[in-house]
Amino acid sequence: MKRTKYITYLFLCLLYGLLSSCSFEQEDSLLLSSNSGSFSTLGTVINTERITIDSDTYGTLLPTNPGIFTEKKVNILGQRVLLEILFLNEDKQNNTGDKEVKIISLYKVLTKDANIVTPDETDAALDETFGTAPIVITSSSISKEHLNIQYEIGGNDSNISHRISLLVPQNAQLDENGLLPVELRHNPESDLQINSFWGVVSFTLSSIPQYQDSAFKGFRILYKNKEGDDTHTVTLQK
Repeated sequence: MKRTKYITYLFLCLLYGLLSSCSFEQEDSLLLSSNSGSFSTLGTVINTERITIDSDTYGTLLPTNPGIFTEKKVNILGQRVLLEILFLNEDKQNNTGDKEVKIISLYKVLTKDANIVTPDETDAALDETFGTAPIVITSSSISKEHLNIQYEIGGNDSNISHRISLLVPQNAQLDENGLLPVELRHNPESDLQINSFWGVVSFTLSSIPQYQDSAFKGFRILYKNKEGDDTHTVTLQK
């Protein structure tokens, strides 16, 4: 699959908490290693009895320190995670079998369904629910079961959960290139937009009916870059 690259510096800052982060709820770039020999990847929790991760990059991962998942309350089936990992057997890094890894850092990715917008919903109602605040897409990817978006937003109070949503018109059609038009929305709720906050969200592809179309090739994601009518579009192909 074709994926856009994550900005490595920002990605590592997310993992280490060097930047502020709100309490919301890739291919080649994620192969980059840090100076300590660790690697980063997005993945999905697929087993909670024996914590197992289906990595977008490395396949099945078996963490040797699973307690970190309980501590961060991410031991839920289907939960997406952003990990920094250390392979205990470097020879197995590129093999297809299960791989034991040590989790160096763990970031809980907001994991949710897309919102299907029906024709009878008014713009005013959508704006009230999903917000009109700016949100900048810094990177995006399509994995096996998710549309993944790394974003930047304005915020102030880390105790206020912002709402990040993907709006999919019920009657939306694929364009001539097989791309589906969707919109990324940000509702800061009662929070002030003073500082820069970073986050990652994964939307389930199964919640997007048009994804099942054999002609589907990817997304055209509309987002609001700043206050006013300034909008941008990201084209993402699978």
